[in-house]
Amino acid sequence: YPGVLMSYYAPSLAARRFAGSELFLFLFDKPTEALPAEAWADLLGVIDGRLRTGLQVTACDTDYATYYDGERVRIRVRLRNNRDEAVACVIRFSAKAPGEDTFTPITTARRAPEGGDETEAVCDFVPGPGMGLWQIRVEVLADPDRAELLAVVGEPRVIDRRDIGFMRLDRSVDTPEIVSVDGPRIRIEGRDAFWAGTHYYPSSSWWEWVWRDYRPFKAASDFEGIRRAGYRIVRIWIDPIIDETVLRAMDAAIAEAARHGIVLDIC
Repeated sequence: YPGVLMSYYAPSLAARRFAGSELFLFLFDKPTEALPAEAWADLLGVIDGRLRTGLQVTACDTDYATYYDGERVRIRVRLRNNRDEAVACVIRFSAKAPGEDTFTPITTARRAPEGGDETEAVCDFVPGPGMGLWQIRVEVLADPDRAELLAVVGEPRVIDRRDIGFMRLDRSVDTPEIVSVDGPRIRIEGRDAFWAGTHYYPSSSWWEWVWRDYRPFKAASDFEGIRRAGYRIVRIWIDPIIDETVLRAMDAAIAEAARHGIVLDIC
């Protein structure tokens, strides 16, 4: 079923409202035809359990968008407790290699953030031999009925999940040459045509954080959609400050664009 979760983990500028609140949107004309009443009751029960724990993921990322052979991948998760009392939870890390169908567990971490405070869990691992886009899954598990009993494990269930990714590449990003210029003509894969292009900001921000908050897992979905819409040329902008974070993010974008047959116009 189609649905959207809007999670406000930072306050707005309007009198610091909305911090910690969440909004669930379900896009239906006739809800009872899409799901029976019992299924809606189960779904609302899951949402109720999530809200009663008061836990909210405020950050989930890796320190780089691309890792090279032999490097350790570092995953960081920040978790806020919007309740007044401390609650216990488990943060579970898993990874899925390119071409695999299942996730492999990495580790778990138990945390008990104080009321109105945040906690952090960090894990690192050396990925296997698979080259390409790796998917990381971070799950937060808690028992809504026993969350404040910090020494009791209870029956924790998944109340939040984040899927992120990173690219594992050779140190020299070698992509096939599919574009050439002949006078006023641009050829892609040997074809002359009028090529439609588009701009792309591969982040949640259009300038300062275009490459510093680059999300390879999300960008892969974007490039797939761009190619499906018929575009073959995509213009992107370089970051005003070139450093290791930016260069590794650009490596990820170049490799993923090439996988979808897209030519990047880097400005």
